[in-house]
Amino acid sequence: MTNTFKATYRTDTKVKATYPNSNLSAYKKINIDTENQTITDEENETLPYIEITQEEWENGLGKNMIVIDGVYQEYVKQESEIIEEAKKNIEGIIRANKKAFIYANVIYKDQEFINTEIASNALKIVKDEDIEPYTWLDANDNEVIFTEDDSKQLLKIMINHRKSAYLQQAQKLRQLKIANTLEEIEAIDTSFN
Repeated sequence: MTNTFKATYRTDTKVKATYPNSNLSAYKKINIDTENQTITDEENETLPYIEITQEEWENGLGKNMIVIDGVYQEYVKQESEIIEEAKKNIEGIIRANKKAFIYANVIYKDQEFINTEIASNALKIVKDEDIEPYTWLDANDNEVIFTEDDSKQLLKIMINHRKSAYLQQAQKLRQLKIANTLEEIEAIDTSFN
């Protein structure tokens, strides 16, 4: 004989829990009202239920199941939900890529330099203290002789690089905001350069 289950669901039709009829005694904290077809669960929430077969229950395992007009079925996302999810994913990618780009190394006089808050603060201090010439390290820890003008130019490059990151992010997020289809969302370039 095939076991049956009671599947409780919320008014938005999403299935909350399933209880095997063959083992209802194991659920001591639930109250079943067969007349009104409701179950009051451990959280004292009273929900309607429907009877489903073991096969229906097994087919629903690991899926987001719902009840529509008394029919137990897999929830199929609406296009608007899919678009909203895609937008959130792309926004996350844009923000992560901006964060990585903002501190990417910069090029000055054909050499790569580390672009961090500490580096830019150190450049400001050296420039303000009028220490000239001085030794600076490139991204590969090679010593480079710098003048005050070198400090100003590298600092300017770092600032413009960061400014570019924020401007690119804003432009990409504006594109995302007005995108209405998956194709438009997927066409947004999430890279920074």
